[in-house]
Amino acid sequence: MEEYNIDKFKIFYHKNLDGGGTTFGINALDSVNVKKQIKSGNILEMCSGPGFMGFWTYCNEYAKKLFLLDINSENEEYINKTIDYNATEDDVKFKQSNVFDNFSDDIIFDTIVSNPPHFKTQRPGGYRSDNEKLISLDENMEFHIKFFNDVKKFMDKDSRIILVENCDGVTEEDIRELTKNNFRVELVEYNKYEWQGKSTFYTIILYLL
Repeated sequence: MEEYNIDKFKIFYHKNLDGGGTTFGINALDSVNVKKQIKSGNILEMCSGPGFMGFWTYCNEYAKKLFLLDINSENEEYINKTIDYNATEDDVKFKQSNVFDNFSDDIIFDTIVSNPPHFKTQRPGGYRSDNEKLISLDENMEFHIKFFNDVKKFMDKDSRIILVENCDGVTEEDIRELTKNNFRVELVEYNKYEWQGKSTFYTIILYLL
């Protein structure tokens, strides 16, 4: 079991469950321009994995109530350990869910953050594990389509979505085309966010029209 520390706050995880949250995910949220767009209150991390981005918002006092959703039930063990260790059981909730399929709470989120699966086609040569496939592949943008269709009922006009995407996968143009009838793009920032690999990322922030 691995540990990631934000000051005295410990996040527990298995390295195979880290899809980049400990690096470009958190660094994107900590960007000067992006931080200005985080609204405090009810915060959701979609495709949370072990919850790195969500717990970062909690540690930085943005999240008063934090909700973590992920399709992979393996994350629950580690998130529960993080909740127990840091005594955040009153403020943090995890739900295993494909997008919002298993989430029935009647709630409006102030900020939704996500580093979603962002490759539109299968990896050449295949995947080393089912988990790697879950983290990486959004074939034909099925997740993005379902997410933007379902998320509207959990937002109001002042809610914002903050997505951290890989430039080699779902593009800014893809998201603009997908969301043009229901959302407006407030900010797009391109950056490597201290990632040591070849990829460059972008953060795109959207509001309801």
